[in-house]
Amino acid sequence: MKKIAIALTILAVAVLLYSLDRGPGEPAFEPEEGYTLLYSGTLDGWRKIGGDSTFEADGSDIVGRHGPGDNTFLRTEQTFGNFSLKMQMRWDEPGNSGVLFRAQQRGGDGRAYGYQYELDHSERAWSGGIYDEARRGWIANLENNQAAREAIRLDDWNDVEIEARGAVLKTWINGVPAADIVDALDAEGFIALQVHSGDVGVMRWRHIRIKELPGFGEQGDSLYSPDEWRVPEGAELAVTDNAVTVTGLGEDGWLSTRRRFSDAMLTLNVPACDEPTIVQVRHRLDSADNGEYFAEVKVYANRAEGRLKTPDTEITLEPVKFFKSERQRVIALARGKDVVLSVGAKDAMRLVNTGLYERGQLRVRPANCGDDSEIRGIDWTSLKDTSGEPLFYQTLDTPPAPVLTPAEALESFRIAPGFEIELVAAEPLVEDPVAMAWDEYGRLYVVELRGYMPDAYGSGSEEPVGQVVRLTDTDGDGRMDDSEVFLGGLVNPRAVAVVNEGILIGEPPNLWLCELPTPDALCTNKRSIGGYATDVGAANVEHMENGLRQGLDNWLYNSKSARRLRIADGKLEEHTGLYRGQWGITHDDVGRWLYNHNSTWVQADFFQGEDLIDGGPVGILKGLGVTLTRTPEVFTVRVNPGVNRAYLDKTLREDGRLNTATGASGIVSYRGDQFPARYRGDVFVPESAGNVVAQFDMAQDGIELTATQRLYDDPDWGKRDFLGSTDERFRPVDAMNGPDGALYIIDMYRGIIQDDHFLTDELREQIFQRGLESPIGLGRIWRVRHGEGAPRTAVPNLGAASDSDLVGYLSSDNGWERETAQRLLLARGPAVRAALTALLTGEQSLAALHALWTLEGRGELTRENILATVATNDAQRQLHALRAGRDLLSAADLRTLAERLAAAPEAVRMQLVLAMGDFAADSAVRADIAAVTTAGLESVYVRQAAVRAVRGLELEFLSEYLATEQLDGQRKNGRGLLVALGRNAYDALRGDVTSTEPANPRLNELLALTGSRTGSNVWQQLALLRGFQNAARTEAFAAARLEAPPPIFNDATVSEQDKLWDARLAARRAFTWPGDELAMGLTPLSPEQLQLKALGEAFYPQCAACHGVDGAGIDGLAPALAGASWVTGPPEWLGRIILQGMSGPVKVNGQTFDGVMPPHGHL
Repeated sequence: MKKIAIALTILAVAVLLYSLDRGPGEPAFEPEEGYTLLYSGTLDGWRKIGGDSTFEADGSDIVGRHGPGDNTFLRTEQTFGNFSLKMQMRWDEPGNSGVLFRAQQRGGDGRAYGYQYELDHSERAWSGGIYDEARRGWIANLENNQAAREAIRLDDWNDVEIEARGAVLKTWINGVPAADIVDALDAEGFIALQVHSGDVGVMRWRHIRIKELPGFGEQGDSLYSPDEWRVPEGAELAVTDNAVTVTGLGEDGWLSTRRRFSDAMLTLNVPACDEPTIVQVRHRLDSADNGEYFAEVKVYANRAEGRLKTPDTEITLEPVKFFKSERQRVIALARGKDVVLSVGAKDAMRLVNTGLYERGQLRVRPANCGDDSEIRGIDWTSLKDTSGEPLFYQTLDTPPAPVLTPAEALESFRIAPGFEIELVAAEPLVEDPVAMAWDEYGRLYVVELRGYMPDAYGSGSEEPVGQVVRLTDTDGDGRMDDSEVFLGGLVNPRAVAVVNEGILIGEPPNLWLCELPTPDALCTNKRSIGGYATDVGAANVEHMENGLRQGLDNWLYNSKSARRLRIADGKLEEHTGLYRGQWGITHDDVGRWLYNHNSTWVQADFFQGEDLIDGGPVGILKGLGVTLTRTPEVFTVRVNPGVNRAYLDKTLREDGRLNTATGASGIVSYRGDQFPARYRGDVFVPESAGNVVAQFDMAQDGIELTATQRLYDDPDWGKRDFLGSTDERFRPVDAMNGPDGALYIIDMYRGIIQDDHFLTDELREQIFQRGLESPIGLGRIWRVRHGEGAPRTAVPNLGAASDSDLVGYLSSDNGWERETAQRLLLARGPAVRAALTALLTGEQSLAALHALWTLEGRGELTRENILATVATNDAQRQLHALRAGRDLLSAADLRTLAERLAAAPEAVRMQLVLAMGDFAADSAVRADIAAVTTAGLESVYVRQAAVRAVRGLELEFLSEYLATEQLDGQRKNGRGLLVALGRNAYDALRGDVTSTEPANPRLNELLALTGSRTGSNVWQQLALLRGFQNAARTEAFAAARLEAPPPIFNDATVSEQDKLWDARLAARRAFTWPGDELAMGLTPLSPEQLQLKALGEAFYPQCAACHGVDGAGIDGLAPALAGASWVTGPPEWLGRIILQGMSGPVKVNGQTFDGVMPPHGHL
C-alpha cells in the first residue's frame, strides 16, 4: 500500500510539472475517458534507438530533430496489442516522419521495423497511409483516397489516430478515414516516433494517449477434426491434435474445409520444396455461370506466387522471394472483397475489390516433399466485430436440440384442446419430405428433397439424391408400413401430383410424367411433357415454382408461378394467368385460391383472377392476392434464437419467441369431415422457423374474405398457435387434407431449414455451436384428428369405385373424396352424364359445383345445363356456371341473364359482366354492361369487371356510357372507373406505346370526348386525363404523334389557377405533334445503353420474386419499386440496398413496410 501511495505522489508531481510547463494561458490537456497519456512532460518510459537524430521533452511536446545516420526512433518500453492511439503532430521544419505501432526490433542490429503511420510533408500527401518499415514497404498508400490526402495540415497541428484490433488496422488523419486494411504479421509491439534520415526535419508530437481495446472477432472452432475436412473419393485423410495429412489426392484433388469462411484470418504451416503446396481461399463454384472463384498462393521452398481467378478475371502476380525453408507459414486474410495472402514476412497477394464471393472454402493441395507432408499450425479467427454488448438472442436460455424419436417428438407437441396428433410415417420410410399427394387407392406419394442443405453451406445440394417415394398402409391401422422408391436420382424435386395419366413430378427444369401400366408399377418410363421451375440457376430452392394443386376447374395450379397446367391427349397445356405465392397453394370448397409468402400467413383471391387479367391489364386489380392478416404474428412454445436475422430488433418477442412469420409455407384449407363442423374451411399454415402450425378462422362478407388467427391458452407462454413443439427440429413445411378427413402435416425434421442463399453468418454460427447441422435424412408425417370427430377408419379405395359410387362421392362432406371422384370421373364412360346433370340442380351446392366442372372437363356441358344451373338462385352455382359455360352462352342469353340477375349478389354480377365481355362488340351488350355497372357502381369488383369486359372497345363504351348521363354525380365511385377506362382507351388506340410512327387519328376523338366533360362533370375530364398520364409512365414510352395540336391542349380559357391546367399539362406527356414546344425529344438507346438494359433485365426475376413482375410491389411482402424514391434517387442508395440489404420501417409511396430485405451480393 505504501508503494502505491509513493507512486501516486510521483505521478501527481509529474502531472503538476507538466501542467506548469504547458505555456501561459494554455489549458491542461485532459485525455478522453479510458485513455492514458504515454507522455506527460518527461521521456520516462521512452528510449531512443536507431540513428543519431535527437528527441527531447519540450513542455507539453516531444520534439524530434534530424541528425546523421539511419532513421531514428523514440520507442516505448511497453508493448501494446489492441488499442486506439491518438496524438497530435506538427512540423517545425518539413521532413519525413511517422509513428510506428506494434513495432519490433531485430536482435542483430536493433533495427526497428513494422507498421508505420506515415507522416508525409511532400506533395504526394500520403499522411495516414500505412508503410511496413524495413520489411514490405507500402501496404496501404493513399493514391486513391483524395479526401485523406487533402486533410493534411503542413503548418498546423494534425490529429493522428490509429486503431489496431486483431488483424484489422485503421487510421485517420484530422478525422478523415485514411487506411482500413487487414494484416496479421504482428499482433503486438511497441509505439515509436520516427525522424527519418536526411538533412532536414523538425517535428513535434503532443497529447500522446492510448486506450486498450478488446480484440476484433473471435477465435474459431478447432479444425483438427475429420468432420471439418472433405477429400475426394479414394483419398485418405488423417487428423491428429496438431496436424492434418492427406494422401491419394491425385493431380486434381483437393483437401477442402467443410466450412465456408467469410471475414476471417486463416493460418497454416505447409510443406515447401521444389513442388508447390497450393492454398486457395474463398473458393466457390457457381452453377449459374459455371465459373470458379478463388484467391490462390503457390508456396515453394524459396518463393510464392499469387493468383486471383474469377469467371471474368485471372490475375497472376509477381513472385515474392524469401530464404529457403522446408516449411512456410501462410496467413490468409479475407474481409469483404479484399484478400491478403502472406507467406513468411512477404505478401504474395494484397488485392481489394477482388470480385470473389464473400464466403468460400479453404482448399489445400499439399506438396509431395518426401516424408513431411503434414499441414500444421492450422488456426482461424473471425474478423467480425463481436466486442459489443451481446445481442438479445445470445442472452436467451436456449435449451439443447437433441434428435428426438417419433415417440419423444409426440411428447414435445402442444396442440389445441380437443385435437390429437399421431404419427403416420417416419424415417427410414420417409426422409426430408417437402410435398405429398394421395392417389385414389389411399397411397401417399412423397417428394424427398434429400439434397437440401446437406451442411451449413449447402455443399452438394445439386447432387441427384432426391426422390419420390410411395407409402402404403398395408394393414389399415393408419400407419404407413411400406415405402417404395417410385422415382429416384432427382436433383431437388419439388412437386408431385396424381393425374389420370399417371404421376406428375416437378424436378427443375422438367415436368416428368410417369405413366403407370398397372396401379402398383414404379416409374420406369418417365418422360418430360414440359418445363417446370425453369428458372433453376437464377433462383434458389425457396423461390421456384411448386404446387401442382388440382383446382375445381380441372387445371393444376402452382405457387411462385403464374402458370396453370393440364394434360390433354397426352400433351401438356399451359396457361399463364395470375402470379401467386411462394411455397404452397390451396383452394377452399368453392375453388377460391389461397396462398402466402414466407412472411405472410394468408393471401386470397376473392374470385378467379385469370378471368380478370386475361387479355392484358385492366387498370384496377382489387380482390386478388389480398393479404388477410396484416401482422403475421407467431405464438410459439419455445424461444426461437435459431431464426434468420434474430439479431434484428423485433424479430423476437421480449420473451425470446419469434415475433412474426418468417417461414410460412404449405398452406391448406381444411375441407375434410373429421373435425367438427365449426372448423370446416379453417386454414392451417405451417411455420417451420417457429416450429408451429397456425390456424385461421375464415369468414365471408359479400365477395370478400377475412381470416382471424385462432389462439389457445398456454400455461407457460400465455397464448399459443394451433400446434407447436418445444423441439427445435420440428419443421412443418406442408399440410394437406387426407382421404380419411383428417389433416396431414409434413415435418422435414432437421436442424437447418434456411437455404444457403439467405443464411446469415450469425445463424450459421448458431448451427455450428448448437449442433444443428446434423443429422440429416430424417422426416415425419403427422396426422391431426379431433376427439369429437369420427373414429379412424380405413382409407377409402376410390380406385375400385363404380361409376355410380364416384358420382355419389361428389356429394361427400370430405373434400378429398369429392376432388378425387371428380378427377376419376373425367375418364369414365358416357353413362355418368345423366347422373352428373341431375346434380346440377340437386340439393347440394358443392356437389353441383363438382358436377358442373366434371361435365366441363368431359366436354359434355351444354347451354341448357348452364341456364338451368343459373336458375337455381344459388350464388356459387350461378357464378361457376357463368365461368364454366362462358363459351356456350349467346349474347341474347347474357342480355336475358343481365335482367334476371339484376339483384344477384355482387360476385355473380361481377362474373356476369366478365362473361358479357365476349360480346362487347355488340352495342346492345355494351349498354347492358353499362347498366349493370351503374347499378353496382359502389362495387370495385363490378367496376373492374366492366373495364375488363370492354377491353379494346373503351372509346365506344365511353362515348355511349357518358352520353347516357348514368355517371353524372357519381364522382366517388366513378372516378377510378374512368381513370382505368381512359388509360386502357389510350393503350388500345395506340397499340404499341413505344412506337414513333404517326398515331391512330381516333385519339383525337378520345381527346375531344375528354374535353367535352365540363361543368359539373369536369371531374370526368380530370379522371380521363389522369388515365392518359398513367399511360405515359410505361417503360420505353414514346408520345403519340398527332398531326396537329388537339383543341384540349390549345384551350386559352384554362388559366394556371384552374385545376385543369396541371391535369392537362401532365397528360400532354402522352401526346406530341409538329411544333409541340413541350416535346420530350426521345431518342433511341445507344448500344451501350442497350447492353446495360439487358444486364438489368437479367436481374429482374430476382426483384420480381418479392416486388412483383410489374414492380408494383406484393401486398404484405415488399413495397413497390415503381416510383419509389429509393430507386429513383441517387444510384448509390440503390447500390447499397442491393449489396447490403435493408430493414424497415420504411415508407414507400405513402405505405409503411417493416420487413427485411436480405443482401443480394451473390447476384
